[in-house]
Amino acid sequence: MKSNLKRILTLAICLLLCCALIPEAYAGNAQTIGMEFSQNAEPNAKPAAPKLTAKLSSGKPCLTWPAVKGAVKYQVYRSTTGKDGSFKLVKTVTDLKYTHSKAEAGKTYFYKVRAVNKSGTKGVFSAVTSLTAKPTAPQAKGSLNSKDKPVLTWAAVTGAVKYQIYRSETGKAGSFKLVKTVTGTKYTHSKAEAGKTYSYKVRAVTEDGTRSAFSAVVEIQTPSKVSFIVNTNTGKYHIPTCTYVSTIKPEHVLEFAGTREELDEMGYSPCKRCCG
Repeated sequence: MKSNLKRILTLAICLLLCCALIPEAYAGNAQTIGMEFSQNAEPNAKPAAPKLTAKLSSGKPCLTWPAVKGAVKYQVYRSTTGKDGSFKLVKTVTDLKYTHSKAEAGKTYFYKVRAVNKSGTKGVFSAVTSLTAKPTAPQAKGSLNSKDKPVLTWAAVTGAVKYQIYRSETGKAGSFKLVKTVTGTKYTHSKAEAGKTYSYKVRAVTEDGTRSAFSAVVEIQTPSKVSFIVNTNTGKYHIPTCTYVSTIKPEHVLEFAGTREELDEMGYSPCKRCCG
């Protein structure tokens, strides 16, 4: 009887110990399995597709996109054969921007981007976007020539075969009209009137007709034209910079805007020093 009681007690103790230890062991194993799953699953998850924004920057295609969760770099692919054409990896970047600085003016390019995470898992490609490169906008400068006529100059633009000059007489924000197309890098407004302000802008054009953005507007004011200073006391006329002009009494000064021929017809004679 005592022997059987001993066995029952021993068995009961063993059962109690098993009940206490098994859940703990199971919980520990489950936690370990969960950690391993978490560690293995995250690196293998594909990064999401980047959402591209495409625009031209100084005539060159520029792509930007928001950061993709888990990405450490981005692969940029490019094609020149269409949306469904052959794409080639052209750049891997760690920032959120790509500029195709060597794009040819007038040529259309297609782009797509994908993210890559730390373990090297490549994400889904973005939607394909396309842009046509344009010539760089000319950097126009204005001046007056020796005849007080407005002159525009600019450096040659890569890919351009001609330049279109637009002019306004109603200010920078006024209405502009195409007044000249040139193949060089200079334009002279030979018929500009004295005492007027003109606004100009220039754009480059490639052989296939692709136009650049306009240059910044250049304003040039022509001086009010005083062609000659007449001494009404002596009947002589002088150019405004003649040293004799400063000796003429104010009451004898006549500012004249016109030609020598007109002064001659009016009976005045030229100063031998400045107009002889």
